[in-house]
Amino acid sequence: MKRLICLSLILGFLFSMICTFVYANSNENEKLSDDLQLAVAHLKDGERISIYVILYDLDDDSVMGYFRDHYPMEYAEYVNAKESDVGKAMRDLVCDYDKDSVVDEIDFIDPINGDLLQTGIELKREIYRSFYNDWNHTVIDKYIATDNQIFVSQYSQMMIVKATKEEIRTIAKDEKVYSLDVFNDIVAISEMSLANEITRADYVRDHFGNKGSGVKIGMIEADLGKPDLSDSYLTSANIIVDSLSTLTATGHATRVARIMVGSSYGVAPQATLYCTGINNTTSFYDRIENYLLNKGVNIINMSAGFANQNGTYDIISKWTDHIASKHDVHFVKSAGNTGETNTYITSPGMGYNVITVGGYNTNNSANHGNHTLFSLSSFEEGSNNRPEKPNLVAPASTFNPTSNNNATCGLDFVDIKDYGTSYASPQVAGAIAQMCSYSSALKTKQSAMGAIVTAACEHKVNRILRPGSTERDYLFVSGESVSWSSQQISEKEGAGKFDARWSRAIIYNGRYWRQVVPTDDFPYLKTFAQNASTTSLIRVAIYWLMRNSLSTPHTNTGNLYVAAFDDLDLEVIGPNGVSVGTCKTLYSNFEVVQFVPTIGGTYTIKVTLEEDSTSNDFEYLGIAIW
Repeated sequence: MKRLICLSLILGFLFSMICTFVYANSNENEKLSDDLQLAVAHLKDGERISIYVILYDLDDDSVMGYFRDHYPMEYAEYVNAKESDVGKAMRDLVCDYDKDSVVDEIDFIDPINGDLLQTGIELKREIYRSFYNDWNHTVIDKYIATDNQIFVSQYSQMMIVKATKEEIRTIAKDEKVYSLDVFNDIVAISEMSLANEITRADYVRDHFGNKGSGVKIGMIEADLGKPDLSDSYLTSANIIVDSLSTLTATGHATRVARIMVGSSYGVAPQATLYCTGINNTTSFYDRIENYLLNKGVNIINMSAGFANQNGTYDIISKWTDHIASKHDVHFVKSAGNTGETNTYITSPGMGYNVITVGGYNTNNSANHGNHTLFSLSSFEEGSNNRPEKPNLVAPASTFNPTSNNNATCGLDFVDIKDYGTSYASPQVAGAIAQMCSYSSALKTKQSAMGAIVTAACEHKVNRILRPGSTERDYLFVSGESVSWSSQQISEKEGAGKFDARWSRAIIYNGRYWRQVVPTDDFPYLKTFAQNASTTSLIRVAIYWLMRNSLSTPHTNTGNLYVAAFDDLDLEVIGPNGVSVGTCKTLYSNFEVVQFVPTIGGTYTIKVTLEEDSTSNDFEYLGIAIW
């Protein structure tokens, strides 16, 4: 009897080994991308190729449980900021909302302890860093010598290594490994701002005093650039430069820094700016993790990019989405300056969680009717599986230095050809710093911020000719509400021109929400009170995140790449039950409806999940009303 039991155990063990062997072999190639399978087929014995190794993700509940148990005060403040409705206090004060007569005198009282929240954000990152470090090295150190480890992430489950075909096949058999792909180290390129007056960032800074205090901005420059700290506009700024010996001062980096924190013209002169430079993909990953995230930045501005010849949702963008959503980062990126060549948005601008900024020409005028689209501003995406870009536009060309316009952002006007989306992006990043200094809880509300900045885009560059009229209107209205303006989110300018003052007004009036909406709760309804008007336009925007790091351990589905993207649609219904506007963009993770509220009363925001969407368990949904 004992021998039968032993034999059964042995057979069972052998069977399990065979099954494991068959499973591993049957799934080995499935873990390799098509490009990597082709590359491996042509590799000689002992020859190495650079590859991405993607593991299954950590269990978020375990990591956050450690945070809760060891740092209860910081954890409580972080969760309070992340989950609370901080706009409620302002909605209670501003009951009779009229956006055309926004009360400017009453200052916002932030219910969140900003210093403790910032400490909590940085502690949370450090805890994740420790967990990811152990998780990644436990796997990769078994297969690849340290000398062949190009980059081992400390904030995600991604690694870049040099491996032989034998090592690749061995790594693929590890149960903690999700996928492997070819790594190509792409060279980073600069993407050549102005117009504080037009974006009204100067009004928010000077009239309201929101100057970025208590906010940390990260700055990424191509060509290993750094700002010249002896520049007269930067000598009094709070700037800390990465200690890399390879960094050199460049005019591009100096001007981008001026726009964000420079004296006289900087959008957020009291923010602390952390600057680093890159020259390729590897250094991009490395300096974000080993410098900017370690320094606790809340916002990252990237006035640079990597060529994306097909406009695809590439690995760089997928990784950036992970960083933005997992580690509470507002990531702002220039769209690129390829608008007259291949026109594709540069990486990581294709990230869903990236606020990608295109550009327009001011033509030395503060009059919106005189503005034109910046011809070099990139705008095109690939045909499948990608978000709609850019999200919005900001000025991308210099004013004439002899004009009396004071919206210069401190740029050097020696060369009138000095232009680009590189200078549009930091205007938006600086204004987000203004908003985070105004309400520190917004540091943790990426989806709410996305909704706020898109809802506040009152104007468009491409004006629309009304049927039967010679009049053009640069306010353009939602899909089904006004027939002569059928496209709310346009190809080249997204939601339209960024406006810092209206962004702040949304926050001041508490007209925004960040909701965790379980999938089963769609369609999701949110009501708001609105006065009647015959002329005033109301804009409602939603924005939701691509959660590329799911709350599942490695034994379940969930990985750096493939978070499901749920397609949400927006509709606004009037007090009489009649729809006043809808927006159903196919690939976008933001939707905007604009309408004239001809009757007063309670309006309903209806967010619907498309039936054919691959559903997540929940969505981080941001809603904003201007």
